[in-house]
Amino acid sequence: MFRFGLHLRCTDVIPRKVGVVRSMFIENGLMAMVTNQEGKILDIKWDKDPSEKDFKTLVQLFSKLEKQQNKVPVMLHFDSLISDWAKTYENMELAEKWLDFRLQQKLTKFEKVSLVRGYMMSFTSLDPSEFDENKVLQIFEKIENDLDNLDNSTFCGIVTPLSLTRRYKDCLGLIEEHFSGPKEWSIKKNCYSYIVDGALRNNDVTYAAQIIREYKDLNPDRIDSLWLSVLKHSNKLSVDCMLDLLSLVDNLNPSSEVLMDLHTVIEK
Repeated sequence: MFRFGLHLRCTDVIPRKVGVVRSMFIENGLMAMVTNQEGKILDIKWDKDPSEKDFKTLVQLFSKLEKQQNKVPVMLHFDSLISDWAKTYENMELAEKWLDFRLQQKLTKFEKVSLVRGYMMSFTSLDPSEFDENKVLQIFEKIENDLDNLDNSTFCGIVTPLSLTRRYKDCLGLIEEHFSGPKEWSIKKNCYSYIVDGALRNNDVTYAAQIIREYKDLNPDRIDSLWLSVLKHSNKLSVDCMLDLLSLVDNLNPSSEVLMDLHTVIEK
């Protein structure tokens, strides 16, 4: 039996491994530790949908942390957790307000890109009608010329949400330019599933088919991301259309979980 949502507010009972930022959030009632009867931490999760009061608390905590440490990795961790909070509760307002607050400060190029990445990732689970695409693209343009020499994780964190907007076709050029080395081929191939998702969100089946053809020589164990990109649009694509798209791939060998998803779609 587990005790969920357990709040531990005293710093002497929060394990050091929780980290500085999460400890601050727990102490101020923004996050909660999920523990079992032995007190082992099973998870650390957000405790509620962020409010205006919570945003003010975040600003105060950030200012305090900035004075105490002002270490870039710690500050970026703070930013990333807020992006996660916004995404968890599908709260674009929090993501936008935090980005506006941080952009008022002096930032390095990497910090700026990282912040915009976090902001853009916060809307990836939303339907197109639930976020302001024009505003998202305006913010992306602030860092569009700063995408050189990014690590793969940061780059993919930019391309993934960008592919869900009307600029999904631009992502192909960005991917080709970033993943230019032969050792990055498999990562590059996985990125193509983002574009397939974006094309189908924008009802561009023809372009989705064009990108899918790039998977013809992809290893079978790398194909699930493509399957999922197609199946998530089963509410508007016919079964025949989905199978036509997937039949473009050589060595098609989806996992049992994906086959179950496909079976569910066909039954509907």
